[in-house]
Amino acid sequence: MVLYAGGLSFLLLALFYLVIDVWGYQKWASVFVVIGSNAIAVYVATRLFDFTLIGYVFVGGLSSCLGRWGNFVQELAAVTIIWLILYWMYRKKTFIKI
Repeated sequence: MVLYAGGLSFLLLALFYLVIDVWGYQKWASVFVVIGSNAIAVYVATRLFDFTLIGYVFVGGLSSCLGRWGNFVQELAAVTIIWLILYWMYRKKTFIKI
C-alpha cells in the first residue's frame, strides 16, 4: 500500500509539474496557492475552531432539506469559510511562518 500511494503521489506530482510549469496553465492553481501560503495557519485554526459548526450557521436550513447530502453541504461551507479567511490573509499579505 505504501508503494502504491508513493507511486500515485509521484505520478500526480509529475502531472502537476507538466500542466503548471511546462504547459503554463497556472490560473486554476491559485486556489491551492492561497491554501499553501498559510498552511500552518489553517492547521492551527482547524484545531482551535470547529468550522463545521460555523458552516452550519450559514447553511443549516439548506443542509437539513438535502437529506444525506446535508453533511456534504455543511462541510463544503466549512471549507469555503476557511478558504475565504485564508484568501483575506493572502490579499493582506499576512503569512504565518515558523
